[in-house]
Amino acid sequence: YPSKAQEGAQESMRALVLQYVKDVLKGTVTPKVDNNWKLIGFDFNHPMKEQVYAQIKSGEIKIPASFDGRTPNVKAVNMDGLAKLGKVPNTTVISLLSVNDFHGNIVESGKNPGAARLAGYLAGEKAANPEGTILLSAGDMYQGTADSNLMYGTPVQSLMNHMGFEAMTFGNHEFDWGMDPINRWKESSDFPFLAANIIEKETGKIPSFLEPYIIVERNGIKVGIIGIATPETLTKTKAEFIEPYDFKNPAEIVNALVPEVKKAGADVIVVLSHLGAMQDSKTKVITGEAADLANAAIGVDAIITGHSHQIIEGTVNNIPVVQGYYNGRSVGHIDLFLDADKKMIKANAYVDSSVIKAPEDIMVKSYIGFISKQLSPIKDVLLGQATATLNHDTEVTQISPVGNFVTDVMRKAAKADIAIQNGGGLRRDIPVGDITMGLMYEILPFDNTLFTFDLTGKQVKEAIEHGIILNNEKTFKAGQFSGLLVKYDSTKARGERITEITLLDGTPLVDDKLYKVVTNDFQATGGDEYTMFLEGKNTYDTNIPIRDVIVNEIKELKVISPIEDQRLIDISKTISLLDFYEFDLAA
Repeated sequence: YPSKAQEGAQESMRALVLQYVKDVLKGTVTPKVDNNWKLIGFDFNHPMKEQVYAQIKSGEIKIPASFDGRTPNVKAVNMDGLAKLGKVPNTTVISLLSVNDFHGNIVESGKNPGAARLAGYLAGEKAANPEGTILLSAGDMYQGTADSNLMYGTPVQSLMNHMGFEAMTFGNHEFDWGMDPINRWKESSDFPFLAANIIEKETGKIPSFLEPYIIVERNGIKVGIIGIATPETLTKTKAEFIEPYDFKNPAEIVNALVPEVKKAGADVIVVLSHLGAMQDSKTKVITGEAADLANAAIGVDAIITGHSHQIIEGTVNNIPVVQGYYNGRSVGHIDLFLDADKKMIKANAYVDSSVIKAPEDIMVKSYIGFISKQLSPIKDVLLGQATATLNHDTEVTQISPVGNFVTDVMRKAAKADIAIQNGGGLRRDIPVGDITMGLMYEILPFDNTLFTFDLTGKQVKEAIEHGIILNNEKTFKAGQFSGLLVKYDSTKARGERITEITLLDGTPLVDDKLYKVVTNDFQATGGDEYTMFLEGKNTYDTNIPIRDVIVNEIKELKVISPIEDQRLIDISKTISLLDFYEFDLAA
């Protein structure tokens, strides 16, 4: 250990202890026992003690070590772990592992562990319950990065097959590219796609690429898995791709199916859903679509959720509920303990966020390297430079530098008075430094096009008001815009917040005057509940991809910087949104 002199001015714990021994104890330490501690959580008289000790000593039961193997004994050997290994008489454990909202993040980047580490993590967890683990996906797996988008999700499908997924429910983003990719995934998939509440309008039946449920048997336990999509798909997906379908009420569908699934032999009923959820950090109360289902469900033993990109771990109506964050950063766990009569004893629901520490699956790593090499001629094309990071944190400030830049370019390209872009259509920041084509696919992963129409001043104000979102009051992101100066009061109720709205020259919007507005084709058909856009006149889809317009602008400018203006000001605050970002960027 370093001496106090070597510690220097840093008041580390070691330095403080040394100082205490020297100054207070005068250099002499006298050991004493004052019984200020105790061991808990054990039973030295447990009837299985000697048997388990013998199996640990023989190596039949291995004490968990760290992912890299350098640190032994990182977890206790407890009865739950022994039950997973089949070592507890009359107890069977079904372990449900779930991944949601992976969004094509196969390459490790920042906090995103990538598919190689995810595969390594899942292999380790399967080993903890080799006969009773079921791996499931709660949807939104393919869309989101250049590595996946440029090949329409094919790499993700191949990797999910390799990892051993056994079912996936359909998320809203599974529809983003239409039916051709869906049919290819279905053809090459080793597992079924589930969604019992998606019904074809024409036939009144579930589409051929989906199944309502499956039954998977593990350790003599038959697990019925019912798939449920979020009804929000109707406003979260391009209208033409989901027009043929109705999205039925989740609780009604589940409650109607439970007797059928049980009659087919299921001992346990699991709902694998893409329903969103939120959880209060203090009270741990779970709310949202998934909670609504849990409160209404009859005969359901577990619910897996997605869509809202949250860590959810708890119970609703005595039903365990999980959601494993997003981008593969976390994995949801539900362990169901059953007795010899296949009756539920207890359930544990938790989320593990240690995926980033897991060892890489060598085969997956090699495959990702191959894909990256194939795509590098497209992804690595240098478009320009950013002098500073352009943030896209709409939860903090509503509008963002990324939103400002994109909407300004949209308005310029369409020669429009006003541009409006949904915040959820822009998926990340633009970091300082090189801007590549690959980054553009991450920021603008959807193949949306410029769409113009004429709106009245009243409709424009309604659209901007609709996009001001506070305290997670809506499930979509705050709207971004260009061509307007807006003042609002965040203390007011939703729909009543705008106090002033003008054009850039200060001219007030006139309620009955028409203005040329450009948006994207998703919003133009009512996406993110922008229903006022359906009333637009002189509608025109340019079929010009917004990504291409942004790429061309960056190429022309060569260097971009955060756009500093005061297009949106909260009059209830003492500082403007501009002041916030100036401070943030200078920090």
